[in-house]
Amino acid sequence: MIDNYPPLSFYLVGALGRVLGDYIFAGRIISLLSFFFVSFGIFAAARRMGCKHFGGIVRGALYAGGLLVFTDYVGMDDPSDAGARHCDGGFAAAVDEPRGMARVAAAALLFVLAVFVKHM
Repeated sequence: MIDNYPPLSFYLVGALGRVLGDYIFAGRIISLLSFFFVSFGIFAAARRMGCKHFGGIVRGALYAGGLLVFTDYVGMDDPSDAGARHCDGGFAAAVDEPRGMARVAAAALLFVLAVFVKHM
């Protein structure tokens, strides 16, 4: 099987791995932190779209619970959650009010970065 990953995830893991001395552990830390950031980002996006505080918590918890129960990606040295983190940030920027050119540009930049971290 051949799988080509975009380069940005390797630069992120490589920079942290050089500091820590272990590249696999660095990838796992980035994945675990990304998992928490995506869960919080879902909460933040739900709040920006008009959900109550509890509704945002439920949506973030559903994502976190689903990933913990049905997959083994949490804490795995894989850039999947890191790419989702950038997509989630872009989505939160896109739905935030007021929508000006700066917000649209920030959302577009985060979406492009997501593609360079994980291409799915």
